[in-house]
Amino acid sequence: MSHLDTLLTTRRTIVCLGPGGVGKTTTSAALALRAASLGRRTLVLTVDPARRLANSLGLDRFEHEEQEIGRDRFDAAGVPYGAPLFAMMLDTKRTFDAIVERYAPSADARDRILRSPYYAQASTRLAGSQEYMAMEKLYALTQSPPEPGKPRYDLIILDTPPTVHALDFLDAPGRLEELMSYNMDLSATGDDGEDQGIISRGGRMLGRLGLGLVKANTTILKGVGKFLGADLFTDILSFLGDFRTMAAGFRERSTAVRRYMCSSEIAFVVLTGPERSSIDEGLYLADRLVAEGMPLGSFVVNRVRFSPMDASPNEDEHLSAPARQYLSESAARYDALVSRDSRELARLDGRLPVAALRVPEFADDVCDLGDLHRYGTHLTR
Repeated sequence: MSHLDTLLTTRRTIVCLGPGGVGKTTTSAALALRAASLGRRTLVLTVDPARRLANSLGLDRFEHEEQEIGRDRFDAAGVPYGAPLFAMMLDTKRTFDAIVERYAPSADARDRILRSPYYAQASTRLAGSQEYMAMEKLYALTQSPPEPGKPRYDLIILDTPPTVHALDFLDAPGRLEELMSYNMDLSATGDDGEDQGIISRGGRMLGRLGLGLVKANTTILKGVGKFLGADLFTDILSFLGDFRTMAAGFRERSTAVRRYMCSSEIAFVVLTGPERSSIDEGLYLADRLVAEGMPLGSFVVNRVRFSPMDASPNEDEHLSAPARQYLSESAARYDALVSRDSRELARLDGRLPVAALRVPEFADDVCDLGDLHRYGTHLTR
């Protein structure tokens, strides 16, 4: 049994982590399919609404509720069936709503928050909210007893949100804790009087919430304040006051999520491409996981170029001279990429606490369960 197969059969959670554009979503789906083939009831939780990937699982599109990939689809694709496979797309706002319902100090506070137009924006645009809610949803699925009629999962595979820097996922809980701890003293007036003090503090907090207002203490903000009046900003601060009543609950949940991220029930699979910048980010991410005590399960370098075994185009006597010349130049360019990938991958030798798995670049996109299965066999060799 391969190392990744061992992870798929012994852990309760696999988190696929890495920079954007390295195949995290496809890898997550392929690992989930592999786990189901090995007999584990599996859910793949994704944030990617791409229809192409949904189609590869035999679905028209991803929904915010669990969808089962039926056994008939396994059989039609010639993929071994061992246990049910489910897919679901993360609904950031619905997950945020569930946290508000859990931690609001009263029904009135809960209703005020959920009905607020500022909350409607904050729950989807708050910096780090998608990353935090992905882990929150994962934690809720692993820790909460199943609802009547809902499936129980042996394994959940999380496809983390696409971010410029993969570390955003690990840093998201801390950013939200910082937000919830932000000091809002409504009694201070500031240098510009009571109204402008309220406006300035409202603007600063809204900036943290990602609501897109201009920076505090600027001519524009003061102009907006004079035009709209301090009453509007007082309403905003009232919402923020309600929001901050959940701070203790957020911190408690964040601590529990962080503890789970360091437990033996979870494993992180870091994915990169063969390019220097991608490998550098992957190495930094792996080092960060190890430093924080989070289990690094595997390090996968995707889309690696290898030397083809085909004969040289110059040996084909049926080709015209221009065709042989064109193919020779193309082969030389490809060989240069192969050499570059080989040099970059050599930097990984002895660098990681786990072996670096090299997955070849495929000529065609992954389009169906059969393609996912073939891709999965390369991951679990």
